[in-house]
Amino acid sequence: MLGSQGGSPSVCNGYTNSGFTNVTGSAGSAALNITGMPNPTGLTVGELVSGSGSSLQVQPGSEIASITTNHLGTIVGISLTLPLTGMGTNQSLTITIAGNNTGTLILDNYGGTGLNQCWQKINYRGDPREFGAYGDGTSGTPHDDTVAIQNWFGAYGNVNANANFVPATAPPNFGPWNASIPANYMVIAPLTCPDNALIQGLATQSTGASPLVRIFAERNPSGTSFASNAPAAVLTLGNRCRLSGVAVDGSGLQMNGTTNGTPATPSQYVTNLDPHQIGQIQLGDIATAADIPSSPSLTSVVGVSSSSGSLGTACYPTVPYPCVTLSTTVTTSHSELVSFNGPNAVSVIGSRDTIDGHSLIENGYNNVACTSTAMAGLQLKDSQFTSSGADDLALGGCPNVRVTGNVISGAGGRGVRFGGTDITVANNVIEQSAGTGLDLTGAEKLSVNGNFLDDN
Repeated sequence: MLGSQGGSPSVCNGYTNSGFTNVTGSAGSAALNITGMPNPTGLTVGELVSGSGSSLQVQPGSEIASITTNHLGTIVGISLTLPLTGMGTNQSLTITIAGNNTGTLILDNYGGTGLNQCWQKINYRGDPREFGAYGDGTSGTPHDDTVAIQNWFGAYGNVNANANFVPATAPPNFGPWNASIPANYMVIAPLTCPDNALIQGLATQSTGASPLVRIFAERNPSGTSFASNAPAAVLTLGNRCRLSGVAVDGSGLQMNGTTNGTPATPSQYVTNLDPHQIGQIQLGDIATAADIPSSPSLTSVVGVSSSSGSLGTACYPTVPYPCVTLSTTVTTSHSELVSFNGPNAVSVIGSRDTIDGHSLIENGYNNVACTSTAMAGLQLKDSQFTSSGADDLALGGCPNVRVTGNVISGAGGRGVRFGGTDITVANNVIEQSAGTGLDLTGAEKLSVNGNFLDDN
């Protein structure tokens, strides 16, 4: 036990901005500055922090990583386990701090409100179930594990056994993140891999083709989960994040359908869709196919009709159900494979990130999206990337990329797209892409050898 909220000194105290009059921070930074009176007391590393400002957001699952005091012992700042998102520097935020982080810091009911004892878990193994995740996503009545997984990614863990638990500076990483129990975790909102984190699963113990630990996006026909955010990502990688032996699934769908347009009479409708899958298509899904336009903007689903009824802008009875209504028109009439996607599976916004260890990244709009020249040093190796709606590995201008020893298959667009500087593509299987298997148009400083390309 660390102590109690009513003790001296008090610990694990909760606050809203009524406890301190000014909190400021900057996008991309994990530091929050606290000024004004009265200042907070009794804060403890590991407490949950939430909040936002006009242009900044505290990421879900953020915990206190360190506490800064001045020469009088007054708390003047805290750092978080996850950086702030949004825009701007030195912007004001309204924040809430909760003493119970649901996993490694627990408040009991002893003594009543304001007097609770605070307990720190000292044998934390790093599994999401320790934060209350269920992992029953393939059951008939799955639980939403979003909050538990967000808290798991932001977990401070066991990095400091000091009873005072107030380190002067944050350690280089937190965790551990060791998903040691086979599970399917369903989430309805984006997740962030912290800087320097090693996210480990059980792929090497699997007897099949897929890892035993899977994180996947929920599909909600009304589009209340990821569809309206497309193409945001199920998992976004910060700096030096390593994903090893884990499956990340964007939960996109692929099925045959028929476009219904001609140059003279353009049509917004796609018909002859699979009646067993039509109910899983979300309003807001991005629709991709050879004849569905993707520029000047992406085409999305604005209506769905099936034997169960219609959502959004109905296509039935204009055309027979099962059918969907698109946000743009099509000028052809073809039977073809159509993909319906919400988010990317993984997006890269940091440098020196790695996906390896027989991970499986699948069913995203892009399975891996990395577009900025500032995101250098990405390594994708010994993993599977399959069934994307558009390009499988959309690596854009990211420099210094290594793609080695992977299976890259079933892309709705190109298998690998790279147009930057310095890439090695070696010993991969690249197959069954709807577009070009390996597109290096505009790329410089290339090393390409030992790849097997088939049926692209």
